[in-house]
Formats: sequence, C-alpha cells, structure tokens
Amino acid sequence: MSAINAALRPLFDLLLAPFRGMPAIVGVTLFSLIFGVVALWLVKLTSNPEKVDAAKRKVAAGLLEIRLFNDNLGIIFKAVGSILRHQAAYVGHLLVPFVLMVLLFLPLIAQLQFHWGYQGLQEGDSVLFKVVLQDDWQTRTGSDGADGVPRPSLELELPDGLSLASPPVWSPSEHEMAWQMRADAAGQHEVGVRLGDATHVKKIGVTDRVERLSPERLEAGFTNQLLFPAEPSLGADSAIEKIGLRYPERDVWFFFWRTHWIIVFLVLSILFALILRGPMGVTI
Repeated sequence: MSAINAALRPLFDLLLAPFRGMPAIVGVTLFSLIFGVVALWLVKLTSNPEKVDAAKRKVAAGLLEIRLFNDNLGIIFKAVGSILRHQAAYVGHLLVPFVLMVLLFLPLIAQLQFHWGYQGLQEGDSVLFKVVLQDDWQTRTGSDGADGVPRPSLELELPDGLSLASPPVWSPSEHEMAWQMRADAAGQHEVGVRLGDATHVKKIGVTDRVERLSPERLEAGFTNQLLFPAEPSLGADSAIEKIGLRYPERDVWFFFWRTHWIIVFLVLSILFALILRGPMGVTI
C-alpha cells in the first residue's frame, strides 16, 4: 500500500494543480463527472444489459400484478416472491461493476480528502502540534528519562515560517508531547521531530489555496496507509505512533448549501451517471 500511495500522491498533486487557486467545488464537479463516466463504463464493460433489463421488467411485472390483484392474497404472495427473486438477480448482474466501483472509489476518496477536506492554516494562527509515542517507547529508544522519570527527549526542528508559542507539555498517561505552534509565514513547511537517533518530518501547510494537507502522519500499517495516504508512514520500528495537528475542516458551496465535499461528490456522480447513461448506452 505504501508503494501505491507513493505513486498516487504526485499523480493527484499534478492532476489537481490547475485547481489550487479555484473554489473546491470546481475540482469536485470535474472529478464527479469523471467518476460518473468511469462507473458507467465499468457497468457497460462487466454487466449483461439484456439480463439486467429482463430482471427490471420482471420486478415491474410483479408490482403491477400486486396492484391488479390486490384482493387475492395467493397471487400477492406469489408476486412478492417473484419480485424478491428477480430483484436479487438484478443486484447479482450488477455486483461485479459495483465491486469494481468500490475498489476505485476508496483510494480515490482517500487521496482527494486530503486536498478538499481541510483548510490550511493562516498566518498568525496557533495550532496544537502533538507527538504520540508507542506504549514501549522507552524500550525502543533505550531511555529511562531524566532522573528516572519517564520523559522522552523529543526535539523539534522548526523551519522559517513556524515558531513555538509555548513550551512542550508531556502527558505520561497518553504518551503524548504537545507544543503550541504559531504560523508566521505562508508555505508548505517541514517540521523535524527528533527522538534519539531518528528524525521524522511532518509537513504543515500555511495556505489559503486548495493543496494537499495531512493532519496526521501515522505508524506503518495497511489501514493507516489506506485511510491516511497523504504522507509516508513512520516506519514499523519507530518509537513514534503518531505526529499530528488539527486543520480546520473545509466545506464546499453547492446551490446555496454548504456541506462536506464527499456528499457533493456522490450527489453529482449519481446525477452525471443518470444523465449520461442514455448517450453511453448503459443499462442500470
């Protein structure tokens, strides 16, 4: 998964580069159209339109039978059984394209979320920057802390454009160190987190443009890389479990309605698919 994400990150950065200075709804609309077309193409390629059409007709016939013979329980029960049977057949005929769409949808959404799901920090903003350590961080680092007190020797390497607004606070029960950080200048800044001989980099975006923003960099693992693909994992041997901050969430305007971009993406993808199914000759 890490290798796939390493290839997808620059690809999506390149594809979304023309939309960085535009409202998020512009890019969301275009990618909804593309996904709707690809979904229709998958249905056309992997389903049998005659069987899909036949199943739909038999479901409609069962509904009509119930309406015409609504005073005959025997016919009604028989029609309901027919409806359920042919509805299951209809779903079965579209199962393969549905699975393919899900497999396409999940990595697509995971990548796009980190472009459209968050707003960058603004100059003058303060944010809490946290580093969470593994439960066995002392064993991994060979450290007992100062004077026998378990406290990690975590250090930050700050670039120009970021500064600390307060000293770090250590929470032993959570294995968490937190710094209050201030954004002094716009840019994609790289913060070095050093623990022992290892240094990890966490990117922080101070921008008002639509760019890739990653709130968390996590330990290695398939699920972490599937859901948080915007940065490489920390590595299986790292004493650090998570490095993160909280970005403001971004909503998009959709016909006087401000909502999460995924909702708009799904609505538009369905609308585009319904509009284009005729011209593309797809039966759904």
